[in-house]
Amino acid sequence: MSKEYKVLKNDREVRIYLDPLRLRIMNIYQENDDPLSAKQVADIMQLPPSKVYYHIQKLISIDLLELKNTNVINGIIAKYYQCKYKTIYLYDKKAAMNYLAFYQNS
Repeated sequence: MSKEYKVLKNDREVRIYLDPLRLRIMNIYQENDDPLSAKQVADIMQLPPSKVYYHIQKLISIDLLELKNTNVINGIIAKYYQCKYKTIYLYDKKAAMNYLAFYQNS
C-alpha cells in the first residue's frame, strides 16, 4: 500500500466498492502485505477465479487495487495485485447506508 487514503467521490465508486463480494476481496488484500493473484484470492474465498477476476477489475476501475507484477506460470500470465490505500473513505455516509441497505435486501 503506497498511499494513506482515498475518498470515493461519487455514487458509481461507492456502488462498486460496497458490493459485498468486493468488500470481501478488499479485506483479503488489505490483510495481506504481499501482492495476490485473482487465483490466490479465489482459493481463499473458495470461488471460481473468473468471478473473482471480474470483481478485481471493477475495483481497479475505481483505483483501489493496482497491478504490482506479473509472472508466467506454464504459459499463463498470472497478475498480482495490491491495495493502493490503507484507508478508504466514502464521500457521503447517507448514500453509503442506502447502498448497504440495498445489498442487504437483494
